[in-house]
Amino acid sequence: MILWVIFTLFADTPYFMTLLIRLFFLLCILQSFSQNIEFSALTIDPSLAENADSVVREERIALNLTNPHALWVNVYKVISVYNKAGNSDVQAYVFYDDDRKVKNVRATIYDALGNEKEVFKERDFKDVSAVSGATLYADDRVLVLDYTPTSYPYTVVFESETRSRTTAFLPRWIPVANYGSSTAHAIFEILYDPDTQLNIKEERLKDFDITHTQQPGMERWEANNIKAVKKEYRSPSFEQLLPVVKCAVPSFSLKGVNGTASSWQDFGAWMNENLIAGTDELPQETVAHIRDLVKDLHTDKEKAAVIYKYVQDKVRYISVQVGIGGWKPMP
Repeated sequence: MILWVIFTLFADTPYFMTLLIRLFFLLCILQSFSQNIEFSALTIDPSLAENADSVVREERIALNLTNPHALWVNVYKVISVYNKAGNSDVQAYVFYDDDRKVKNVRATIYDALGNEKEVFKERDFKDVSAVSGATLYADDRVLVLDYTPTSYPYTVVFESETRSRTTAFLPRWIPVANYGSSTAHAIFEILYDPDTQLNIKEERLKDFDITHTQQPGMERWEANNIKAVKKEYRSPSFEQLLPVVKCAVPSFSLKGVNGTASSWQDFGAWMNENLIAGTDELPQETVAHIRDLVKDLHTDKEKAAVIYKYVQDKVRYISVQVGIGGWKPMP
């Protein structure tokens, strides 16, 4: 309607086309701004920005355990960073190995006004080893967002999806990134077979605005407006002060091997029967050699000393963690 009025009033003027072009570009700019305003750091609640290096605007973590032999993890996070100290709060990374596959990973960077600056797809993430120096070989790797900001504040929208055959270890939920980080809204949801028991441990939820809702086959926690906690000298780990939710299933899959952990006794019996049994049997050649080493010795102390020296000289421990290898010892 507005464009029609302008057309009828100014159609015969020499500046009509210039006016129409400028109006068109103005509408495009306004439309673009209105689409991205949700990612502008200027719209954050000032109470959450106080004493904060970063603010988690929105976080949604969903675990799908409806298949007892598979774990789907979906993450969506929007975080605004105010300064260099808040860069580490972004935590835009995803681990993977031969068992855990990355189905999707993506990050989008926005400036202070909410304008899109850069998009990172899976091929743009830095692919590095997630293995410590003490391990000779393992297949653990991690995709990390490699981004150096040129100005502050900026906002990161991070998305990831992984699938794993291992359900023995479920990600814990801490709805705060770190000391000096606020959280506006966060959701943690677990979907599972209603016939399966889900063990839950909650810590310090009552001290914050967190609600827990349940229904058959679904657990959901929602956090709102958690303000930044300032780190002080000799402060404990922030995980000891902030809310934490830990979950586990008593019947699980570990690297494709089914197990149970309804009690410590069950877990120990499962490890002994499925992972250790048979690996502690020495070859007959080794047994004969050891007997020959101690045949002329008379006391247990003398025998132990000789055997200890033999093992010290001949055996080396190396960490090769591929598949179940990180749990199941070699013969």
